[in-house]
Amino acid sequence: MKKAKKLLSVLLSVAMLATCGVAEVILAEEGANVIYVSDNLGNDANAGTLSAPLKTIDAARLKARELSGAVTVEIMDGDYRILSTMILTDDDSNVTYKAFEGAKPEIKASVSIPASAAKKVEDSSVLAKMTENAKEDAYVINLADYGITQDMIVDPALANHQYGITGSYEFNNFFVDGNSFSVAQWPNNKDYAQFDRVNDETSIVYADDYGDKWAGETGWWVGLWIPYDYSYFKFAGVSVDAENNILDYTDEAISKYSKKSNGQYDYRSKRWKVYNLISEMDVPGEYYIDRDNLKLYFYPTSNFESSKLELEVMSNKIIEIIDAENITFDGLTFTQ
Repeated sequence: MKKAKKLLSVLLSVAMLATCGVAEVILAEEGANVIYVSDNLGNDANAGTLSAPLKTIDAARLKARELSGAVTVEIMDGDYRILSTMILTDDDSNVTYKAFEGAKPEIKASVSIPASAAKKVEDSSVLAKMTENAKEDAYVINLADYGITQDMIVDPALANHQYGITGSYEFNNFFVDGNSFSVAQWPNNKDYAQFDRVNDETSIVYADDYGDKWAGETGWWVGLWIPYDYSYFKFAGVSVDAENNILDYTDEAISKYSKKSNGQYDYRSKRWKVYNLISEMDVPGEYYIDRDNLKLYFYPTSNFESSKLELEVMSNKIIEIIDAENITFDGLTFTQ
């Protein structure tokens, strides 16, 4: 726990003021309460000085608890990855986390994956589901090799509920050189399909025969905008009746938002689309995650041999502050 200032230290400061300049004392006090962090040069076993910086922000947080008074954590250039929520409590009060002069550090909730980890897809059972144009250029990454576990991957089967206007934060984003790829979806990009009608409270009837190829896939979900254009629902565990073009999402949540007093249903919007199907990874810049087998498949937009690959792995808060005060973040970028 951060130590309280003692009378002895106050008396010592007064004695020092009597024998040296005020500026020298202030510099001495600031130097004692500055911790340096460097992703590239640091080591968490170091003292945290400018010549021997720490490597991680969490190590700096713990180091700051040992010091009296206000503490400044100077963070140098680099990617600082926080893969579980960092909780700041009263013991972490009075700390400023700031970018070192001229530096632009980034705090990321993602795992870095070397480009060499990506291999051409050779599994015939997977290739059989893919479109012809994707088969030749698709790559796969074994996520388990980089410490990624199933609990780091969003499980659509556990997240059936209503969102707000968008559902863009419901999956793990994949980045190539900082550019976010799109999860494989139909229709592509920002387009949406229009279903024909609501079959009952838990299913829709659609016009196209796309369901024929979705029926054998797992880990995908449907997004529905009913009853209003701004009201987004996500449903996983969807079953497909390909013969009759019916998607059954087996959830009655929508009915309570659309049921009128006369017992009828008011479906003003009929927008819908599907996400995370490898059969829909059909344009460059898309990816698909097989959560059960911890595999990530992607269709690159260009040569990526020297690229930085990153997968977002946190759906919780990066930082949570509980009963703390006087905490400052200055010049830091929180991303991914």
